[in-house]
Amino acid sequence: MKPGESSHLPLSPWDKPVKAFAIHHLEAEEAIKELVIDLAARTDIVKLICFAKRMSMTTNISTFDPESTNGHCHYFLMVVTESIERQEHLLQDYVNAHFKLGKITLLAHGMETIEQALANGNRFFTSVFRYGRMLYSRNGLLETVPYIEPDVEKVFEKVALRFEYNNNLAKGFLQAAGSSLDQENNTISMFLLHQAMEQGLTALIRVFMGYRADIHSLGRLQDLCLCFCEEEFLFPRQRPEEQRLFQLLQRSYSGARYKQDFEVNEKDVERIYAEVAAFLKRVEERCEDKLGEMAAAFPSSLN
Repeated sequence: MKPGESSHLPLSPWDKPVKAFAIHHLEAEEAIKELVIDLAARTDIVKLICFAKRMSMTTNISTFDPESTNGHCHYFLMVVTESIERQEHLLQDYVNAHFKLGKITLLAHGMETIEQALANGNRFFTSVFRYGRMLYSRNGLLETVPYIEPDVEKVFEKVALRFEYNNNLAKGFLQAAGSSLDQENNTISMFLLHQAMEQGLTALIRVFMGYRADIHSLGRLQDLCLCFCEEEFLFPRQRPEEQRLFQLLQRSYSGARYKQDFEVNEKDVERIYAEVAAFLKRVEERCEDKLGEMAAAFPSSLN
Protein backbone atom coordinates (compact mmCIF):
# COMPACT_ATOMS: atom_id res chain seq x y z
CA MET A 1 0.00 0.00 0.00
CA LYS A 2 1.39 3.40 -0.99
CA PRO A 3 1.71 6.22 1.57
CA GLY A 4 -1.45 8.25 1.87
CA GLU A 5 -3.75 5.53 0.53
CA SER A 6 -6.73 4.54 2.66
CA SER A 7 -6.71 1.11 4.24
CA HIS A 8 -10.53 0.92 3.98
CA LEU A 9 -11.84 -1.18 1.15
CA PRO A 10 -14.83 0.14 -0.81
CA LEU A 11 -18.22 -1.22 0.18
CA SER A 12 -19.30 -4.23 -1.82
CA PRO A 13 -22.82 -4.28 -3.33
CA TRP A 14 -23.82 -6.62 -0.52
CA ASP A 15 -22.86 -4.12 2.20
CA LYS A 16 -24.29 -0.95 0.66
CA PRO A 17 -27.98 -1.62 1.50
CA VAL A 18 -27.20 -1.61 5.23
CA LYS A 19 -25.53 1.78 4.94
CA ALA A 20 -28.35 3.09 2.72
CA PHE A 21 -30.96 1.96 5.25
CA ALA A 22 -29.16 3.75 8.09
CA ILE A 23 -28.85 6.96 6.06
CA HIS A 24 -32.52 6.88 5.06
CA HIS A 25 -33.55 6.34 8.67
CA LEU A 26 -31.48 9.31 9.86
CA GLU A 27 -32.90 11.52 7.10
CA ALA A 28 -36.45 10.52 8.04
CA GLU A 29 -35.82 11.24 11.71
CA GLU A 30 -34.49 14.71 10.88
CA ALA A 31 -37.49 15.35 8.64
CA ILE A 32 -39.86 14.31 11.43
CA LYS A 33 -38.15 16.69 13.88
CA GLU A 34 -38.55 19.58 11.46
CA LEU A 35 -42.16 18.67 10.80
CA VAL A 36 -42.96 18.53 14.52
CA ILE A 37 -41.47 22.01 15.03
CA ASP A 38 -43.50 23.32 12.11
CA LEU A 39 -46.74 21.76 13.38
CA ALA A 40 -46.19 23.11 16.89
CA ALA A 41 -45.76 26.62 15.48
CA ARG A 42 -48.96 26.41 13.44
CA THR A 43 -51.41 24.74 15.82
CA ASP A 44 -52.31 24.45 19.52
CA ILE A 45 -50.45 21.16 19.99
CA VAL A 46 -49.80 20.21 23.62
CA LYS A 47 -48.03 16.91 23.01
CA LEU A 48 -47.05 14.78 20.04
CA ILE A 49 -46.31 11.08 20.47
CA CYS A 50 -45.07 8.47 18.00
CA PHE A 51 -46.88 5.25 18.91
CA ALA A 52 -45.55 3.09 16.07
CA LYS A 53 -43.02 3.17 13.25
CA ARG A 54 -42.44 0.90 10.26
CA MET A 55 -39.13 0.95 8.40
CA SER A 56 -38.56 -0.99 5.21
CA MET A 57 -35.86 -1.16 2.56
CA THR A 58 -36.16 -2.85 -0.82
CA THR A 59 -32.85 -3.62 -2.51
CA ASN A 60 -32.08 -5.36 -5.77
CA ILE A 61 -28.49 -6.58 -6.05
CA SER A 62 -27.09 -8.29 -9.11
CA THR A 63 -23.64 -8.79 -10.56
CA PHE A 64 -25.10 -8.09 -13.99
CA ASP A 65 -27.33 -5.11 -13.29
CA PRO A 66 -26.91 -1.84 -11.34
CA GLU A 67 -28.25 -2.10 -7.84
CA SER A 68 -31.30 -0.15 -6.75
CA THR A 69 -32.32 0.63 -3.18
CA ASN A 70 -35.61 2.15 -2.04
CA GLY A 71 -36.35 3.06 1.57
CA HIS A 72 -39.72 3.73 3.13
CA CYS A 73 -40.73 5.04 6.56
CA HIS A 74 -44.22 4.99 8.03
CA TYR A 75 -44.76 6.93 11.27
CA PHE A 76 -47.91 6.69 13.39
CA LEU A 77 -48.45 9.86 15.43
CA MET A 78 -50.85 10.90 18.18
CA VAL A 79 -51.37 14.65 18.30
CA VAL A 80 -52.77 16.09 21.53
CA THR A 81 -54.31 19.52 21.10
CA GLU A 82 -55.42 22.09 23.63
CA SER A 83 -58.72 22.53 21.82
CA ILE A 84 -61.27 19.73 22.11
CA GLU A 85 -62.25 20.38 18.51
CA ARG A 86 -60.92 17.62 16.24
CA GLN A 87 -58.19 18.84 13.85
CA GLU A 88 -57.28 15.44 12.46
CA HIS A 89 -58.19 15.95 8.81
CA LEU A 90 -56.44 19.31 8.60
CA LEU A 91 -53.27 17.96 10.21
CA GLN A 92 -53.30 14.80 8.11
CA ASP A 93 -53.55 16.81 4.90
CA TYR A 94 -50.66 18.99 6.05
CA VAL A 95 -48.27 16.12 6.83
CA ASN A 96 -49.25 14.36 3.59
CA ALA A 97 -48.11 17.44 1.69
CA HIS A 98 -44.90 18.10 3.63
CA PHE A 99 -43.40 14.71 4.60
CA LYS A 100 -41.67 13.31 1.51
CA LEU A 101 -39.64 10.40 2.91
CA GLY A 102 -42.52 8.01 3.51
CA LYS A 103 -45.93 8.17 5.10
CA ILE A 104 -47.47 9.52 8.29
CA THR A 105 -50.74 8.25 9.75
CA LEU A 106 -52.01 10.74 12.28
CA LEU A 107 -54.65 10.70 15.01
CA ALA A 108 -55.62 13.87 16.88
CA HIS A 109 -57.63 14.39 20.07
CA GLY A 110 -58.10 17.19 22.57
CA MET A 111 -56.24 17.03 25.89
CA GLU A 112 -59.46 17.01 27.89
CA THR A 113 -60.76 14.00 25.96
CA ILE A 114 -57.50 12.11 26.44
CA GLU A 115 -57.23 12.88 30.15
CA GLN A 116 -60.74 11.52 30.67
CA ALA A 117 -59.91 8.40 28.63
CA LEU A 118 -56.73 7.81 30.66
CA ALA A 119 -58.63 8.25 33.93
CA ASN A 120 -61.08 5.58 32.72
CA GLY A 121 -58.29 3.14 31.88
CA ASN A 122 -58.75 3.31 28.10
CA ARG A 123 -56.55 0.61 26.57
CA PHE A 124 -55.48 2.53 23.48
CA PHE A 125 -54.56 5.84 25.09
CA THR A 126 -52.91 4.11 28.04
CA SER A 127 -50.71 2.12 25.66
CA VAL A 128 -49.80 5.24 23.67
CA PHE A 129 -48.80 7.24 26.75
CA ARG A 130 -47.07 4.32 28.42
CA TYR A 131 -45.02 2.98 25.52
CA GLY A 132 -45.07 5.76 22.92
CA ARG A 133 -42.11 7.97 22.08
CA MET A 134 -42.73 11.58 23.09
CA LEU A 135 -41.60 13.82 20.24
CA TYR A 136 -42.88 17.14 21.55
CA SER A 137 -44.29 18.64 24.72
CA ARG A 138 -45.27 22.30 24.89
CA ASN A 139 -43.98 22.73 28.44
CA GLY A 140 -40.61 21.30 27.43
CA LEU A 141 -40.99 18.25 29.69
CA LEU A 142 -41.25 14.95 27.87
CA GLU A 143 -42.99 13.04 30.63
CA THR A 144 -46.40 11.53 29.98
CA VAL A 145 -49.61 12.39 31.80
CA PRO A 146 -50.94 10.18 34.63
CA TYR A 147 -52.91 7.08 33.69
CA ILE A 148 -54.38 4.02 35.38
CA GLU A 149 -53.95 0.44 34.29
CA PRO A 150 -56.92 -0.92 32.31
CA ASP A 151 -59.03 -3.64 33.88
CA VAL A 152 -58.19 -6.52 31.53
CA GLU A 153 -61.42 -8.42 32.13
CA LYS A 154 -63.59 -5.38 31.48
CA VAL A 155 -61.51 -4.57 28.42
CA PHE A 156 -62.03 -8.08 27.07
CA GLU A 157 -65.79 -8.02 27.65
CA LYS A 158 -66.14 -4.62 25.99
CA VAL A 159 -63.95 -5.55 23.02
CA ALA A 160 -65.70 -8.88 22.52
CA LEU A 161 -69.11 -7.21 22.43
CA ARG A 162 -67.89 -4.50 20.08
CA PHE A 163 -66.30 -7.05 17.76
CA GLU A 164 -69.55 -9.03 17.60
CA TYR A 165 -71.44 -5.85 16.77
CA ASN A 166 -69.05 -4.68 14.01
CA ASN A 167 -68.62 -8.18 12.60
CA ASN A 168 -72.36 -8.74 12.35
CA LEU A 169 -72.77 -5.38 10.63
CA ALA A 170 -70.00 -6.25 8.17
CA LYS A 171 -71.62 -9.58 7.33
CA GLY A 172 -75.02 -7.94 6.94
CA PHE A 173 -73.67 -5.28 4.58
CA LEU A 174 -71.83 -7.95 2.58
CA GLN A 175 -74.97 -10.05 2.25
CA ALA A 176 -76.98 -7.02 1.16
CA ALA A 177 -74.25 -6.12 -1.34
CA GLY A 178 -74.52 -9.60 -2.84
CA SER A 179 -78.29 -9.31 -3.17
CA SER A 180 -77.96 -5.91 -4.84
CA LEU A 181 -75.37 -7.32 -7.23
CA ASP A 182 -77.72 -10.17 -8.15
CA GLN A 183 -80.36 -7.57 -8.94
CA GLU A 184 -77.86 -5.60 -11.07
CA ASN A 185 -77.92 -2.63 -8.67
CA ASN A 186 -74.17 -2.12 -9.02
CA THR A 187 -73.97 1.33 -7.46
CA ILE A 188 -75.91 0.28 -4.36
CA SER A 189 -73.81 -2.87 -4.10
CA MET A 190 -70.63 -0.79 -4.15
CA PHE A 191 -71.86 1.47 -1.36
CA LEU A 192 -72.77 -1.56 0.75
CA LEU A 193 -69.35 -3.10 0.08
CA HIS A 194 -67.75 0.10 1.36
CA GLN A 195 -69.83 -0.17 4.53
CA ALA A 196 -68.86 -3.83 4.97
CA MET A 197 -65.18 -3.00 4.51
CA GLU A 198 -65.39 -0.07 6.92
CA GLN A 199 -66.98 -2.23 9.62
CA GLY A 200 -64.36 -4.94 9.14
CA LEU A 201 -61.49 -2.47 9.49
CA THR A 202 -63.16 -0.82 12.48
CA ALA A 203 -63.50 -4.20 14.19
CA LEU A 204 -59.86 -5.05 13.49
CA ILE A 205 -58.63 -1.76 14.94
CA ARG A 206 -60.87 -2.05 18.00
CA VAL A 207 -59.70 -5.58 18.83
CA PHE A 208 -55.98 -5.06 18.27
CA MET A 209 -55.54 -1.44 19.34
CA GLY A 210 -58.48 -0.73 21.59
CA TYR A 211 -59.18 2.38 19.52
CA ARG A 212 -62.72 3.45 18.58
CA ALA A 213 -62.15 4.65 15.05
CA ASP A 214 -64.64 7.12 13.61
CA ILE A 215 -62.87 7.34 10.25
CA HIS A 216 -64.78 6.72 7.01
CA SER A 217 -61.78 6.77 4.67
CA LEU A 218 -60.83 3.18 3.87
CA GLY A 219 -57.34 4.32 2.96
CA ARG A 220 -56.74 5.92 6.36
CA LEU A 221 -58.27 2.93 8.16
CA GLN A 222 -56.00 0.52 6.28
CA ASP A 223 -52.99 2.73 6.96
CA LEU A 224 -53.80 2.69 10.67
CA CYS A 225 -54.00 -1.12 10.63
CA LEU A 226 -50.40 -1.23 9.39
CA CYS A 227 -49.16 -0.50 12.90
CA PHE A 228 -50.09 -4.07 13.86
CA CYS A 229 -50.50 -6.10 10.64
CA GLU A 230 -48.91 -6.51 7.22
CA GLU A 231 -50.13 -4.90 4.02
CA GLU A 232 -50.82 -8.34 2.53
CA PHE A 233 -53.51 -8.95 5.15
CA LEU A 234 -55.59 -5.96 4.01
CA PHE A 235 -57.56 -5.22 0.84
CA PRO A 236 -54.89 -5.41 -1.92
CA ARG A 237 -53.72 -2.02 -3.21
CA GLN A 238 -50.13 -2.54 -4.33
CA ARG A 239 -50.41 -3.09 -8.09
CA PRO A 240 -52.01 -0.45 -10.36
CA GLU A 241 -55.13 -2.53 -11.00
CA GLU A 242 -55.53 -3.26 -7.29
CA GLN A 243 -55.15 0.43 -6.54
CA ARG A 244 -57.80 1.27 -9.14
CA LEU A 245 -60.31 -1.11 -7.57
CA PHE A 246 -59.50 0.10 -4.07
CA GLN A 247 -59.96 3.74 -5.08
CA LEU A 248 -63.24 2.83 -6.75
CA LEU A 249 -64.43 1.21 -3.54
CA GLN A 250 -63.29 4.18 -1.50
CA ARG A 251 -65.04 6.71 -3.76
CA SER A 252 -68.31 4.81 -3.52
CA TYR A 253 -68.93 6.16 0.01
CA SER A 254 -69.89 9.59 -1.32
CA GLY A 255 -70.18 8.85 -5.03
CA ALA A 256 -73.02 6.36 -4.69
CA ARG A 257 -75.05 8.81 -2.61
CA TYR A 258 -74.36 12.24 -4.06
CA LYS A 259 -73.06 11.90 -7.63
CA GLN A 260 -75.53 11.04 -10.35
CA ASP A 261 -72.70 10.21 -12.76
CA PHE A 262 -71.09 7.66 -10.41
CA GLU A 263 -71.22 4.36 -12.28
CA VAL A 264 -69.49 1.01 -11.90
CA ASN A 265 -69.54 -2.04 -14.12
CA GLU A 266 -70.61 -5.46 -12.93
CA LYS A 267 -67.20 -7.05 -13.43
CA ASP A 268 -65.50 -4.54 -11.12
CA VAL A 269 -68.19 -4.99 -8.47
CA GLU A 270 -67.80 -8.76 -8.60
CA ARG A 271 -64.03 -8.52 -8.15
CA ILE A 272 -64.37 -6.07 -5.27
CA TYR A 273 -67.04 -8.22 -3.67
CA ALA A 274 -64.70 -11.23 -3.74
CA GLU A 275 -61.86 -9.21 -2.16
CA VAL A 276 -64.08 -7.75 0.58
CA ALA A 277 -65.55 -11.17 1.38
CA ALA A 278 -62.08 -12.70 1.66
CA PHE A 279 -60.88 -9.81 3.82
CA LEU A 280 -63.82 -10.09 6.23
CA LYS A 281 -63.12 -13.79 6.63
CA ARG A 282 -59.50 -13.00 7.53
CA VAL A 283 -60.65 -10.34 9.98
CA GLU A 284 -63.01 -12.72 11.74
CA GLU A 285 -60.34 -15.40 12.09
CA ARG A 286 -57.62 -12.99 13.23
CA CYS A 287 -59.87 -11.21 15.73
CA GLU A 288 -61.16 -14.44 17.21
CA ASP A 289 -57.57 -15.59 17.69
CA LYS A 290 -56.71 -12.29 19.38
CA LEU A 291 -59.74 -12.46 21.65
CA GLY A 292 -58.72 -16.00 22.56
CA GLU A 293 -55.27 -14.72 23.56
CA MET A 294 -56.84 -11.99 25.67
CA ALA A 295 -59.16 -14.46 27.40
CA ALA A 296 -56.27 -16.83 28.10
CA ALA A 297 -54.71 -14.17 30.32
CA PHE A 298 -57.43 -14.72 32.94
CA PRO A 299 -59.04 -18.14 32.23
CA SER A 300 -60.13 -18.81 35.81
CA SER A 301 -62.52 -15.86 35.91
CA LEU A 302 -64.18 -16.77 32.61
CA ASN A 303 -64.79 -20.45 33.32
